[in-house]
Amino acid sequence: MAGKKTDDDGTVKLSAVKPAKDAGPVAKVVAAPKAAVVKPVIVAGSDSGQGAASAGGAAKGRVIKKQDFFERILKRGDMKKNQIKPGVEAALEVISDALLAGEELHLPPLGKLKVQNVKDVGGGAKALTLKLRTPKEF
Repeated sequence: MAGKKTDDDGTVKLSAVKPAKDAGPVAKVVAAPKAAVVKPVIVAGSDSGQGAASAGGAAKGRVIKKQDFFERILKRGDMKKNQIKPGVEAALEVISDALLAGEELHLPPLGKLKVQNVKDVGGGAKALTLKLRTPKEF
């Protein structure tokens, strides 16, 4: 048990009180463990959510625009931008048309893409809720 003392400003100070000798088994009280202090950990290579995904989670707030998308494709192959642009734009149109039609896409390196919900947001625009199931890594 602890004794209470109140200061003039209303704060309460607690102090330890010795148990009575005839208190029996209750007299043997074990001290409570100290609270653990948790410090934030910065994952190497992360820059406040603007970098790559960390350990199983996706990077939040990062948007890849069309030009960045083309640049990433160019880095993977030996083609020029004027060679890849028509093919990539056509592929994006086919994917868009298929999703708007409610079709399920099976694109092996990406995975299985399926429309969960469609909402008309006005002006001819629609908001699609998609489900992406990625394949197992080999």
